[in-house]
Amino acid sequence: MRLPSFKSPYGRYNQVMLAFLIAASFLGDPTSALRESARPERDRALVRLHSLGAASAAAQIAPLFDDPIPVARSNACIAAADLRATALAPKVRAALDDADPDVRSACATAAGELRDRAAVAILKRLSEHDAASSVRLDALRALIELGDAASRRALARRLGDPVLETRRDAIALLALMPQPWATTTLVRALTDWSPDLRIAAARGLANRADARGVEFLVRAGPLADAAWRAKIEAALESLSVSDETRREIFARPISPGVARALDIR
Repeated sequence: MRLPSFKSPYGRYNQVMLAFLIAASFLGDPTSALRESARPERDRALVRLHSLGAASAAAQIAPLFDDPIPVARSNACIAAADLRATALAPKVRAALDDADPDVRSACATAAGELRDRAAVAILKRLSEHDAASSVRLDALRALIELGDAASRRALARRLGDPVLETRRDAIALLALMPQPWATTTLVRALTDWSPDLRIAAARGLANRADARGVEFLVRAGPLADAAWRAKIEAALESLSVSDETRREIFARPISPGVARALDIR
């Protein structure tokens, strides 16, 4: 890439200085930025670590797992997963029992991305018993990524939990899962008794390009009370659903999954 020249008699000098400053931004200890909570700082550190090679990067990240600052320990897990540093899997596994829930969440996600099957037992414990819902959810997602069939069934069962927050978390996680079974399970969530969660399930389907999400929202609108209709309209607006699309939906036969959700025979 050709560097721009400043309008001065010292244009070439300024070019050299600009190149020096750009290079200097990649110098120094990249792990120092991993002790900061700012996302841009962390991302720059990850770019620098990638340039070091796997072994050198892992060696620099390892001490952060014992750092007294929680964000440093969280970022160590994030960096290990981002670099696919399988050599750090034992440290990620040990950090699953960290006192800070944000660290446990980050490490649960990292264990899944590193495909660390040795972490399955700890992840199962966290998914069932951790005090923080975010940790339970991230541990469950990691287990599913590791191919644990029981955890996949456990996620589906959460849609029938009497606690609304548990069902909301399950729908949020399903919306992130790319597998076809997650789509099928989200369609089931369209029957939730909470209007808010039915909308959340529909949005999850729409965001994964499943037409039943938008169809449900469009067809539910005329059947809803004023408060629910306003929420449906807000969701349709955020999804940029046009009037033409609405007319097309009403012109075609209703999908079976949507019919069940709307209790249309």
